[in-house]
Amino acid sequence: MLKRSAAPPNPPGLIQRSTLSALLRAPLARARIRRRGLFAEMASLADSVTAEHSAAAGERTGGPRVLIAQIKAGAVLSGYSAVLAQALRLRGADIGVLICGGGQPICEVGWGRRTYPFPCNRCTYFTQTWAKAQRLPVFRVSEGLPWGRNAARAPVAVPEDANGDVDYVAATETSVPRFFLAAEHELMPFSEDVSRDFAVSAYGVAQAVGPVLDRFAPDIVVMVNGLTTSEAVVRRLAELRGIRTVTYSSGMLPGTLFFSNDEPAERMSSDKGWRQEADRPLTAEQEAMIHEYLEGRSAGRHTYERYYRSPRSEGLLEELGVDPSARVVTVFSNITWDTACLNRNIGFESMRQWVLTTIEAARAHARTALIVRIHPDEVGWGSTETLAGAIREAFPELPPNVRVVAPEESISSYALMDASDLVMTYTSTVGLEAAVRGLPVAVCGDAHYRGKGFTIDVEGPEHLHALLAGEAEETTDAARGLRYAFMFFHRLCVPFPAVVPQTAGASAVDIDALERIPTGAAELTPGADPYVDFVCEQLLGGGDFVLPEALVRPA
Repeated sequence: MLKRSAAPPNPPGLIQRSTLSALLRAPLARARIRRRGLFAEMASLADSVTAEHSAAAGERTGGPRVLIAQIKAGAVLSGYSAVLAQALRLRGADIGVLICGGGQPICEVGWGRRTYPFPCNRCTYFTQTWAKAQRLPVFRVSEGLPWGRNAARAPVAVPEDANGDVDYVAATETSVPRFFLAAEHELMPFSEDVSRDFAVSAYGVAQAVGPVLDRFAPDIVVMVNGLTTSEAVVRRLAELRGIRTVTYSSGMLPGTLFFSNDEPAERMSSDKGWRQEADRPLTAEQEAMIHEYLEGRSAGRHTYERYYRSPRSEGLLEELGVDPSARVVTVFSNITWDTACLNRNIGFESMRQWVLTTIEAARAHARTALIVRIHPDEVGWGSTETLAGAIREAFPELPPNVRVVAPEESISSYALMDASDLVMTYTSTVGLEAAVRGLPVAVCGDAHYRGKGFTIDVEGPEHLHALLAGEAEETTDAARGLRYAFMFFHRLCVPFPAVVPQTAGASAVDIDALERIPTGAAELTPGADPYVDFVCEQLLGGGDFVLPEALVRPA
């Protein structure tokens, strides 16, 4: 989870009580980092690969050069980076690794300028220990920062004469909202300072990483996400040099990853894969596989966590006080600051504004009952900006035909779906699931399944009124939606069983530890793991990361 900090600067020359406490806890913290990161196992893997490899660690092979960016701490992500680095070595690639090393005034881990030497010292310990275990050439952002490793010495603003090839402010568009856990953070304390420091971090990373790319001259840069500030800058610098980037992020199925060429994995386009699969009927086995997965999701299986405790459905509309003769439209929201909906706007300024506009529009359509289902994770993630609060502020008294289901309510989203005549989403995957169930789905943001031929694609507020009045065409193609769902869940989500996160007793939200990674080259050599083979082949060859049907397996 991304950390927030609104702490004032440490007084000069004074060790604060919290700082002293953290220093005393440092040995225990480092032991915990080592335990969660499986660095000894990574070192065993690297040594085994070196023994199998045709060249010593760090020696050029003449193969493609790949820079693995593991800039920040993260046990599970570092496991993926380590396995990819060693698997690519076994396939003849020259590998370098890029880490931070400290010194950014702010990043997703914390506000280094205001809390120096924390969190840089712990994150640096993690990434340095990880990098040492890889037995590979290491490049550090900190070595090229104009102000060095002390985050407190960073300039208070981006220099006016800074190179204009990188838009430093644009590079912060994901990180700042996620830092505050709020999309509209401008009036929050320290918002201006945080935004400015993220831009300074972007500037520093650009000054440091540009020379690394010129010196190492990679053919490919591999990184997680590609949206957060440091990674966005690296991606832009690579683009300017004609270097291909491959990004990855967690897939929808546990134990899977999304991969993408030259765009953030979380924003990857499914258009190319869909053009190939749109009109290809599913086999009976494939239909059974996707139905089993979707039915499992509705019951809380095959997902990282359950969103409701009891899937109530009988008497649901009566319980919500909905007129039994009304036409029912249900809105399913996203978390306002989530990457899935940030800057994914078409016709609306934001996901928040879309919900408020829809509630106001419902006032004019009394025969339609509008139910707003607020995302359950709005509470679980501790959002500082809540949609529930925005609705209360905008509507001290809701229109009589509008009901709001709070995030902590245990009402099943699937029960709400099945009680609806029309489902409305911004970018939530709920819309895809509703379409598969044969329900008309109105998509109001830039969702990955928008424009695929089985949704109503809303362009703006005017379209909302026609939908709420029941005057717009509301058809869906459930079979087409099912084909897309199979492609999305089973062919774009690539299993990666070589890395096993620790999940027992905790959700993906509150734990970041490794259960297992390979410890010997034999587990990663070509032919040993078909999924590692597939990822490496596409990564080195520039192919699309659409899983071949032969490798598709049930959730």
